[in-house]
Amino acid sequence: MKSYTSFQSRKKSTGAILDVYEKTIEELKALLREMADAELLEIKDAETKDEDCKSIQTILAHVVNSGIGYVNYIRIHQGKEKIITGRRYYKEVKNYVEDLEQLFLYTEEVLKDVLPESMEEQKEEKKMHVRWGQKYDIEQLMEHAIVHVMRHHRQIEKFLNI
Repeated sequence: MKSYTSFQSRKKSTGAILDVYEKTIEELKALLREMADAELLEIKDAETKDEDCKSIQTILAHVVNSGIGYVNYIRIHQGKEKIITGRRYYKEVKNYVEDLEQLFLYTEEVLKDVLPESMEEQKEEKKMHVRWGQKYDIEQLMEHAIVHVMRHHRQIEKFLNI
């Protein structure tokens, strides 16, 4: 596991969110490093109607794409343009490990300018409205991002019978 060298420089609530997100992503990367590339492509749930959950490959493409989407919501909230990406389907685990690393760095870059007092927003009209109908402040959206990685980490473990 990575040592959190930037821990001291991270600001209060923003730093706490980044520390937990980093740890969560590191744990998923550790699991992936133990996998064989062939396991990515195996259909693990042929019954599901959710195309993002049929194989470990589709799950990881979804996790990375969603993570970038969460950060894009924050960028738009800050008045910046979002970056355009799409789901990437790789045949090698190392590519997803790299994408998860880049996702974290992108998230850290966007959040570095967020003041701790801007993390929580009580006024509904100042919250971000996301495509699935919820309204979040930055802290809530990042908590959702963390749990999203955890939930799919658990799903991958089940697929691998761990």
